Amino acid sequence: MRRGKLMLTSFLRGGDFQSPFSETSTENRRHVKNPSLIDPTMRRIWMLVLACISVTLASPSSGAEVDARLSSGQAYVNDSIDLQITIEDAETYEPPKIPTVDGLTIESAGVPRRSSQTTIINGRMSSRQSVTLVYEITPTRPGTFEIPPMEVSVDGRLVKTSPLGFVASVSETGDLMLVEIVGKQDRVYVGEPLELTLKIWVRPYRDETLDRLLSEGEMWQMLSDRTSWGPFEPAMTDMAQQRKRPGGENVVRKTPEGESKGYYLYEIDTTIYPNKPGKIDASNVLIAMNYPLELRIEKRRSMFDEAFGGQFGSPFGDRFDSAMSSRLVVAATRPIAATAEVDQTQVVPIPREGRPASFQGAVGRYEMIAKTDLRRVSAGDPITLQLGVSGDGPLDSVQAPPLDHLREKFRIDGQPLAGFIQNGVKYFTTTIRPIDETVDSIPSIEMSFFDPKTETFETIQTEPIAIKVEEAERLAMDSIVGPEDRSESTTSSDEPLAVSSPSSLQDWSPFRWLLANESGPVVLQNQQRGSLKGIVWLVYGLPLVIGLIATLVRHRGHLPLMFQRLRPAKQFAANQLGDVSTPNEIPAILQTYVQRSFGLRPDVDWHRCLGVLRSHGYSDKAAELESLAHRCHNTATTTINENDQRRSLIDDAQQWLETIAAAQSNNRFVFKRRQASSHELGSALGTVRRSVAPMALFALASWNLMPNLWAATSVVLLDEAQQATVLNEADQAYHAASQWKSQGDVGRARTSYLDAAKRYQMLIDSGIDNGAIHKNLGNVYFQVDQLGRSVAHYRIAQTFTPWDVRNQANLIIAQARLGLGFRHWFMPLAWLVVGGLLWWLGWWRLAGSRKDSGRRWWLSALMLVVSIGCCIVTLDQVEPRSGLAISVVDTLELRGGDGESFGVVNELAGVEGRSFVIGQQRGDWCLIEGTTSQSGWARRDDLVPI
Repeated sequence: MRRGKLMLTSFLRGGDFQSPFSETSTENRRHVKNPSLIDPTMRRIWMLVLACISVTLASPSSGAEVDARLSSGQAYVNDSIDLQITIEDAETYEPPKIPTVDGLTIESAGVPRRSSQTTIINGRMSSRQSVTLVYEITPTRPGTFEIPPMEVSVDGRLVKTSPLGFVASVSETGDLMLVEIVGKQDRVYVGEPLELTLKIWVRPYRDETLDRLLSEGEMWQMLSDRTSWGPFEPAMTDMAQQRKRPGGENVVRKTPEGESKGYYLYEIDTTIYPNKPGKIDASNVLIAMNYPLELRIEKRRSMFDEAFGGQFGSPFGDRFDSAMSSRLVVAATRPIAATAEVDQTQVVPIPREGRPASFQGAVGRYEMIAKTDLRRVSAGDPITLQLGVSGDGPLDSVQAPPLDHLREKFRIDGQPLAGFIQNGVKYFTTTIRPIDETVDSIPSIEMSFFDPKTETFETIQTEPIAIKVEEAERLAMDSIVGPEDRSESTTSSDEPLAVSSPSSLQDWSPFRWLLANESGPVVLQNQQRGSLKGIVWLVYGLPLVIGLIATLVRHRGHLPLMFQRLRPAKQFAANQLGDVSTPNEIPAILQTYVQRSFGLRPDVDWHRCLGVLRSHGYSDKAAELESLAHRCHNTATTTINENDQRRSLIDDAQQWLETIAAAQSNNRFVFKRRQASSHELGSALGTVRRSVAPMALFALASWNLMPNLWAATSVVLLDEAQQATVLNEADQAYHAASQWKSQGDVGRARTSYLDAAKRYQMLIDSGIDNGAIHKNLGNVYFQVDQLGRSVAHYRIAQTFTPWDVRNQANLIIAQARLGLGFRHWFMPLAWLVVGGLLWWLGWWRLAGSRKDSGRRWWLSALMLVVSIGCCIVTLDQVEPRSGLAISVVDTLELRGGDGESFGVVNELAGVEGRSFVIGQQRGDWCLIEGTTSQSGWARRDDLVPI
């Protein structure tokens, strides 16, 4: 440094200072006749260059720095402050070991925060990088605490932080906030509705310096996330969904000392049903708030400062500029919390004296009705009995009335009745079977409840239901019975009809085999939608794979590196580590392992690989890998014990490889392939465009139409027992209709078919969605010649079970009976079978033509070309399309708008069973998108969505 200063001083003075680094020796100077003839300007330039080099070589290199600090020196019990450890300009680092301090809970606040800063001063660029580790410190008791020094490993050396101290105190709530729960009744029974009101009094905060009083809305925003609402949680959730909050009212309340003070009063109402006697339990209600201590005016740069650098201000004046570039913020807070005090509302038990045997715990006043689906049956036939209970009490707690007295004349389903609530009525459904023909009615069913207003037990009962039971001629008690008269009249057929078992319907006729419905538990199980894509690629790709494998086996001696890369990532990396000759090769091998094991592209750089490790929860492994790479780089520049150090680094790399592989195998999550540009702006905008934008546009277009759409959708809530009962009835109706049809009674067969369709549709409306039930419904509509609906449900079933041969055959038959053009036929499985056979046969003939030159190779090529065309058609038909619907009418009227008031713009004839793309839905109308002549609004009832 001193030598450089002397050179610089000599240059500034214009002297003839001779640098010791100059290559001009005494011998060379002898050839210069007159040294004074050398250009003094050139001499000064060389002197300046040498001075800069000397100063640069003499200046010491800067090392990494570690700084630890607390976010505040004052803390409150159970409220956290931040400990920040900042590491600057470090190549590698290891997180410190956090000490254990009595009375403190210290936890990591997440992944480290990284930042970089680049500055250019007088054309000289410098950059600084820093990593900040954040920890949350929560005191559990008051007192003075000290965090001892912590050791941080930075670039291979240990750096100690300074000790840090702070004081924790208890934040007294005092009279700043009061909480009370008030019941509107002084005395209620268990199960009786009780209306409660949560009252929160909060002292408004006034900043004397700024002379600013916070409003009731601003004080409400200070509520903490630690708040627990208890039984008022549903009310708060409803408010949040409606973007509302309790309104604060200015009130005056006396403190316990008798002083009157102003408060903001917030009230929240709810209704509960106490389930045990005693006092109302409000232990789970805790209101927490970050009460303000100081306000501050925070200035921010306005748009004019950003545009003009803050030199000209706002063109609208200083007052406008001040209002637009400043805001009021809460500078300091302290936590306060208050538990709720409950008034003297008492919950008393229901009296035991005078309880009827039919009492099941219902409190309130109720009404009950009973109805059946049949009035005329044969002995042993199932009768669906449904009970409906309504009243002013809690329907959730109402249990099914006892039915034991019915066992004298009926066989009752032994499964418990769960019940479901719909439109303010709770329904219980079960199946009963009359034992013999002597049964003439369903007796009254009793239900008892306790009326809290009169404090007495009351019993209600249904009216007896008259039925007619006939003797079963060929019916076993446990067999499934057939045609029933679904009307409530007592008249029926002249004689009962016994239905054959389902197996008897499966005779030699292929047509009956195709239209046989599925039955059993599989029909009641939801199913994921399937696709033929995998089978398509298997059928068409397997011959190519077989040929490729044969080629690789034949030329396996020429592809050793390819077979090595086919090994698992860990084995491939371990083999490469065994062949390492210099330490510089180790980081690249481990980088390749990270790329392969996490599904990254080969061009992903080193820093992105470290980021992927940290994002998957391997921050410690990323730090170890970074430290190992740094040591490999430093070792490569030395020659001391090179072989020993290389061996040690290889051992460390293999150990890191073992630990990261073990950690990955224990992780339950499967790491999917991530694109290297997933965090870039283009990918983010693409994701928004594909997901958020369509949802937002749909919500904006149908905001006012949602009530109409929901009103047109009928949702039936059925439990598992009820679903099984409805399925059994649907199967019985279908088999009975088939029997009626075989005997020539077309009218009864059609009625029974439609009854089966209604029950299958009821199961679909209850949430069951699978290929079997839609195929059953398609078979029903096929039997009654509603071929458009049949095609629709066959195609829906195709989306669940695309490999179902019977469903595909039924769909082809239905489309053919409709007279649809061949180009409108939907038969991906048929295309796949034809194309697959031609594809395999073509390759087989082509492979044989190499041995037999007499074969016609052009026939094989023609087969392959035709099979490729079949593959294209198959992929086009199996590709899922959104907004697809099938027309169920032969003539589809298209109007100019969504209503009868708009004129008919076009009539599409002969379109039953054809598919259309639906763009929008408005109430009972939907927009068909297509060509100009095939666009318009059609009725939703004329279309069935796929």
